[in-house]
Amino acid sequence: MDFGSPNYWERPERRVIDPERWYSIDAIASHWSVSRDTVIRRIEQGLIKAFVVPSKPSNRKRAYKSRRIQGIEILKIEREHVA
Repeated sequence: MDFGSPNYWERPERRVIDPERWYSIDAIASHWSVSRDTVIRRIEQGLIKAFVVPSKPSNRKRAYKSRRIQGIEILKIEREHVA
């Protein structure tokens, strides 16, 4: 996650993160301009705290994990990597 690039903080598409809201992997990947796999890898490495709900719908053969990251965690990571 390259928070230090000169254009990162000035991008118009960059949204304000609500500390109370829970965000999807895709929303965070878009916000940080990284791939979805990068965010998932960081969660699995323990670098990002996420709420993981394993589930298996009746019409699927494989189980999947629904992951959500709270806004306060996103803000904390951004502060740690920018300062």
